[in-house]
Amino acid sequence: MAVTGVGSIQIRTRSDADAGCLMRELGRFSPERELRTITIGLDDGAPTADLFAVLAAVDACLRANEIPSVRVELDGRVYMLVPQRVS
Repeated sequence: MAVTGVGSIQIRTRSDADAGCLMRELGRFSPERELRTITIGLDDGAPTADLFAVLAAVDACLRANEIPSVRVELDGRVYMLVPQRVS
């Protein structure tokens, strides 16, 4: 299954510190940052695994650094990503 029509993923954080933390975690995806918004480009037809890898890295960073949530825009839709608390 391929990701179609996804040119980029935008992640909006609540603070500059949160954005800096995510930039370090997402470095392997060549992110770009403007203020508190991080953009990661995905090629049309990129494997679904690429999208899942980005989202998994964001989730891991949120959990590890106690970031409560980020706003994610993907394919023109906006989502709130909240880390799952592990008991």
